Amino acid sequence: MPARRDRRVLHRPSPRDRRSIAALAHANWWVHEAELETYAEHLKGVLDSAERLDDEQGQGVKADLKLLERFRPAPKPSANR
Repeated sequence: MPARRDRRVLHRPSPRDRRSIAALAHANWWVHEAELETYAEHLKGVLDSAERLDDEQGQGVKADLKLLERFRPAPKPSANR
């Protein structure tokens, strides 16, 4: 039986990661704090300009924002490593 993967770190979140995140629902997900904030701001900006989105696209953006709630800021590397 393969080892269970329960910790995942992404360098930057991306819509292409949706399936991996859903498939590893038990895992803890981390991403660098600046990347997390930048991507969340981008998605909120897209959602705020919703007049350019059809309903399906708007739902996709909302789903991505919800998915970001699964992430935590990655620990900063220790200077002693």
